[in-house]
Amino acid sequence: FSPKGGTAMFIRVTRVQSPPDKVQEAIQNFETKILPGVRKTPGNQGAVLLTNRQTGAGLGITYWESAKAMAASEQMGNQTRAQSAKDVPGTAVINVERGELMIMDRAAAPKAGSMVRAVTVNGDQEKLDAAVVQDLDASESKIAGPRAEAAKIAGAGPSDVQVEIFETAVVELSAVTAQATTKA
Repeated sequence: FSPKGGTAMFIRVTRVQSPPDKVQEAIQNFETKILPGVRKTPGNQGAVLLTNRQTGAGLGITYWESAKAMAASEQMGNQTRAQSAKDVPGTAVINVERGELMIMDRAAAPKAGSMVRAVTVNGDQEKLDAAVVQDLDASESKIAGPRAEAAKIAGAGPSDVQVEIFETAVVELSAVTAQATTKA
């Protein structure tokens, strides 16, 4: 569902890898050094940091009101990624992806300490819209079938689907973004 009643929202997702013993330092760095710059950037709708404390994997996600706002923020993004990798020894930026947020479904308002299951499907671009209609339930046993079906509709094979579990370490979303993405 579209977050602002029909208005698209865009995201930039930065995948990072830190040593597991540096995850708390990375969280503090995100809160004190990354968020202030993101907040000041025109068109920003918020940011979230997801972490896996066991593996050190992390996803820094910024939300943008338009593709134009996201594109205009690229210099800020480049600077914060470079600074973050420098500030937390052993941290590496693995990749950066950008896209339109097609589905964001939550049972409750986002909050730090909650867990997130991130499912990435790399399918046929022309078939992804058909996959978007799939509604996934909260538990793994209930979503395995629908996830497999969505992947099939999207033209993805079993090796094209990646499921990851992350803790929501930091959440800062605009009131509109947080409210629009919570189930009633």
